[in-house]
Amino acid sequence: MDVDVLEVGSRCLAFHGPLLYEAKVLKVFDATNRKVIARSASSESGGVEVSKANGHHVPKHILEGDTTGYFVHYKGWKSTWDEWIGQDRVLSWNEDNLKVQKELKQAALASQKKINPSNSVQPHTSKSNKRRSEAEREVTPKKDDRALKRSRGPTHEPDIEREVDYQKRPAIEIAIPTSLKSKLVDDWEFITKDHKLVPLPRTPCVNDILVSYAEEHLGESTFEPQAEYSEVSGEKQVLKEFLSGLKLYFNRSLGSLLLYRFERQQYFDFRRNHTTVEPAAIYGAEHLLRLFVSFPGLLAYTSMDTQAVDVLRALLEGFMRWLMKHEEFFVTEYEDTTGTYEARSRGV
Repeated sequence: MDVDVLEVGSRCLAFHGPLLYEAKVLKVFDATNRKVIARSASSESGGVEVSKANGHHVPKHILEGDTTGYFVHYKGWKSTWDEWIGQDRVLSWNEDNLKVQKELKQAALASQKKINPSNSVQPHTSKSNKRRSEAEREVTPKKDDRALKRSRGPTHEPDIEREVDYQKRPAIEIAIPTSLKSKLVDDWEFITKDHKLVPLPRTPCVNDILVSYAEEHLGESTFEPQAEYSEVSGEKQVLKEFLSGLKLYFNRSLGSLLLYRFERQQYFDFRRNHTTVEPAAIYGAEHLLRLFVSFPGLLAYTSMDTQAVDVLRALLEGFMRWLMKHEEFFVTEYEDTTGTYEARSRGV
């Protein structure tokens, strides 16, 4: 992942939730010197000035960090959404990172079209249909995120739900650790650029990973929630339901949301010979990580209240921090493909 230090005025890509948006660096927090670098208001040549951080409302998590912080403006958004973000949420503006941005948006659009279509509101005017392409370029998978209802101009109204519907939804933002974002980028490049594949079946598979988490956090290898009253503590019951839900979401979304186009033929080939095996027993950490990127969109159609969202967010982020410590779960070498496979994959 690109983590070069950017200069004031630089064009960049910034993560807001699981997606990347075009942004401009307005200020830079130098963690080494504890100073803020910003455009000089008095300079006609557009020079920069260095000043103490306390005059720039630098948030605590930036001040206490040991990496560069950036105050960014998202292109097309009101300045009220300008914010300080850490270096782990910033990518340089280059061709490779723009491809990553496009791929993440495509995954977001897929999650909108595939998950609970009966709960979504159909486009209510022909005008919104004409604006579909613009809305899709800006859409995120978390329909409840405030980013969707910030003003980007009237032509950017979403065409899946009426704004009044998702204004009522609690925001769901999931912080993905930097090292896992790097794995997402590498994974994307191996498959979409190098035309390699994750070897199947994976060891450990998603089921194995969930069992490992259960053994470490529950002291047992099973995590199916109790249907009736038991002596299981409330905290353990919540964790069991969380792990069971992860498995359910993974199995149901793998084929429609979590595969790049180049992987679909591999999926069809494997399923043809293993019709009774669930995806969680075939795929591993690489595809499980992709699920976390899609989660805001998957959860957007649920009726969870703010408290439930907070609990779920904590569980998701805790699981990713745990996953980050287990490098051995991730594939070390992607497999090459044949010319025959590449030709077949283009027809999928």
